[in-house]
Amino acid sequence: MKQGYFNLKRIFTAGLILALLLFSQYLIAQQSIIKILADDTKETLPCANICIENLIDGNKNFLVSDASGKLIIEIKGKSIAAVSYLGYISKIDTLFPGQNKTIYLEPKIYTTEEMVVTAQYEPVKADKSIYKIQVININRLDQQKASNVSELLATQANIRISQDGALGSKINMHGLSGEHVKILIDGIPVIGRMDGNIDLSQLNLNNVDHIEIIDGPMSVVYGSNALAGAINIITKENRAYKVLSSIESYYETSGVFNFHGFISGKIKKNIASLSVARNFFDGYKINPAKRSFDWNPKRQYEASGYLIKNIKNTKLKLSGNFFNELLLDKGDLLAPYFETAFDQYFHTNRYSANLDLASKLNKKYYLNVLSSYSYYNRLKNTFYKDLTTLEKVITANEADHDTSIFNACIFRGFLSKNDTSSLFNFQIGYDINTENGVGKRIKGNSQVIADYAVFTTSRINLDKIQIQPGLRISYNTKYKSTPVYSINIKYSPAESMNFRGSFARGFRAPSLKELYLFFVDVNHNVQGNPDLSAESSYNANFSVNYNFSKENNFFSLDGNIFYNDISNIITLAQVKGLLYKYVNIDRYQTQGSELGFTYRLHPRFTVYTTWSLTGTSAFTTSSENLKKKYYYSNLASGLGYKNTKYQFGWSIDIKMNGKKPQLYIDANGKIGQGYLEQYTIVDITIKKNFFEDRLSFSTGIKNLLNYVNIISTGGVDGAHTGGNGMSPVGWGRSFFANLSFNFNKL
Repeated sequence: MKQGYFNLKRIFTAGLILALLLFSQYLIAQQSIIKILADDTKETLPCANICIENLIDGNKNFLVSDASGKLIIEIKGKSIAAVSYLGYISKIDTLFPGQNKTIYLEPKIYTTEEMVVTAQYEPVKADKSIYKIQVININRLDQQKASNVSELLATQANIRISQDGALGSKINMHGLSGEHVKILIDGIPVIGRMDGNIDLSQLNLNNVDHIEIIDGPMSVVYGSNALAGAINIITKENRAYKVLSSIESYYETSGVFNFHGFISGKIKKNIASLSVARNFFDGYKINPAKRSFDWNPKRQYEASGYLIKNIKNTKLKLSGNFFNELLLDKGDLLAPYFETAFDQYFHTNRYSANLDLASKLNKKYYLNVLSSYSYYNRLKNTFYKDLTTLEKVITANEADHDTSIFNACIFRGFLSKNDTSSLFNFQIGYDINTENGVGKRIKGNSQVIADYAVFTTSRINLDKIQIQPGLRISYNTKYKSTPVYSINIKYSPAESMNFRGSFARGFRAPSLKELYLFFVDVNHNVQGNPDLSAESSYNANFSVNYNFSKENNFFSLDGNIFYNDISNIITLAQVKGLLYKYVNIDRYQTQGSELGFTYRLHPRFTVYTTWSLTGTSAFTTSSENLKKKYYYSNLASGLGYKNTKYQFGWSIDIKMNGKKPQLYIDANGKIGQGYLEQYTIVDITIKKNFFEDRLSFSTGIKNLLNYVNIISTGGVDGAHTGGNGMSPVGWGRSFFANLSFNFNKL
């Protein structure tokens, strides 16, 4: 009897120990393998966002799947995993210690999922924004393999890029030139405008995550230079990897040799990053017998980095970037012996230091404070070179040399309330901009212009309608500012359809360069005008977007119409010969429309096409209105194919640039109108990934149809040569190859 009792006791004790061991396994961390797959194609989803919450202690861990869609993690106790991936429906599943699990995500292909920050109350999905925002995402950047922002935007339907061998690229957006487009990097305005434009070929895509483009005036939020819209270049941030690094090289038969390296590390909630690049262009000339180049050789160095500190719901980011460019303008051989020449060297330096604080104060309020210091200088030296001895001597003529220096300080911040369940939300902020220009070609050798502003917008949320009025009040040290205002309306009768409308007033004070700077070389003579008046404008915009999806098929239809009316618009007028001067035109109007269609067979095939039409007219007191309106149309189309199983893809991008009008003022003060001939750019890219996307190789053709110059009649697209002639658009057909290696560690 006693023996049986002890046997039962042993069995009970052993069972209790076994139960405790099993229960302890529930509490002790065990390694689990989680795999994320697409439910439709059963293909892996790399870099999926995963939040694992322990149900016992409530701790959360934010992670990212690796290149093969896997995540290896130790789990302590019963947990839940929330998984999200761009273009797929988020999913929540249960996990246990030591359990291996495959989670399938269903495609959600009809929604625009990109998060945008430009002019927002807080980061929001693009389709939820009250503004019409076009996002060029990382997939598009990787597909097109453009070297800089100029190349990338040249394929957009509502944007036209023109070129100058010395001044660089110039942008035209909805019929308005570059001085009306706000160019930002992470919300910081880029300084260093030449001929009123930022040279977009100096803005490389080495470390860019995506680009956000807002059509229409953004003067309420961003002030001057935002009548046509804003382009915000968003750089990459390492959010999940302990180590994130890449090395990339690029070669193009036109003489382009680029190299880029990037590394980022994460320790707990602290992130550091460094990016360096060297870009080289050997120059291009149509006539090999000439010594001068149609596209001047240049060399660029670039470095950028950041430090991020995350404290609960607050992110503090200290960042900086440096850019250096040397551009060589070789002169033709001089008569009578043809053994000497004049060469001009242009040195450009641009750097900035930025401090950005973003904080989610609670579920409703968001705070963002930004400060930045930017520096820009452009140094020109002219040398007399003896080609027999290769000796070069700097010229004694002071007019052959010039140094222009610009400094800018920006202090900007806003507090916003953004509660989707609330009837009323708002944003209130301040915006302080000061710019100092120094140089012998600036009146008095130094000038300062400053703008102090406060702005506010309020958003009223009705059932399916959002109404957002806005107001900006500013004080400008050079010009009497007028209040600018706007009203935006968004109507969403269904999740797949959005109507947007806006009406806005804009204001732009002349820049220091338009007022005081003189730019003179062999082909240019551009003079500032201290008597310029400030610009004011009105804009109306209406757009509609409709999405439809069925199974793996996605259709999108976009339409847009716009109207701009600008008083005292500033433009370059031909005074005499090569001499150009900034003047005001009394009235300038643009109007147009866009229609776009996209079809995607997820995830393999994409086709898109966007057609845009723009018209212009101008008035002055000394001449009649140009009643006949010249319209130009642009058509951007593309095809793309991706095979995720074999890590292979290809794309074709086509941009048809229609006949473009260009206005100028003759010596008698009358408006003249010429045009730029139409042309088409075709780019083809083929890409293959290896070793689970660690190694990537791309090759292809740019400018397949071999366009170099197009006919320019009347005024020229820029301030050189005058009269009729040719305008450069490209350096002909070229072949390229790109090789990149990525190393990431979770």
